[in-house]
Amino acid sequence: MQLSGMIRTTCPPARLVDLLSDPKVLAAMMPAGSDLRQTATGEFAFTIRKALGPLKFNMPGTLILTRLGDGHDRHMTAHASHLIGGKVDVTLDIKVTDRPAVTIVNYEGELTATGLANRLLGENSERAQTALRGFFVRLKRQAEGDDATPPQTKAAPKAARKG
Repeated sequence: MQLSGMIRTTCPPARLVDLLSDPKVLAAMMPAGSDLRQTATGEFAFTIRKALGPLKFNMPGTLILTRLGDGHDRHMTAHASHLIGGKVDVTLDIKVTDRPAVTIVNYEGELTATGLANRLLGENSERAQTALRGFFVRLKRQAEGDDATPPQTKAAPKAARKG
């Protein structure tokens, strides 16, 4: 499955790339209950924890970010596998272009999946595109300092009815 998209941000390219390589930032962007740790510069180990009905999966994997050329561009590879869940491989080229007052991030790559992961993605191929776009939007918000999530508000208690 082909992956592609673009975001614009006011964040300088160097800061954006620093955030993309920050294990705390990456961990915060993973699904709830997952974890990530840095194993070397630009290399990370992660475990995604997912429940599908009564089944619970721990899908371990690796993520590697390498520099493309001399600029801010990066190449990302991610691999995760599980005996029942299958395998997921993502390769992504991330192009970071500095323009006056804006940084443009284009990403393009491919996702392949086998097993249950393939079934889930095959039934809804937009799910991967949406998840990846969400990742880059969250990165943009973090980079622009707008990473605070809105506070949860409780509905005001209903006034007691008279009569």
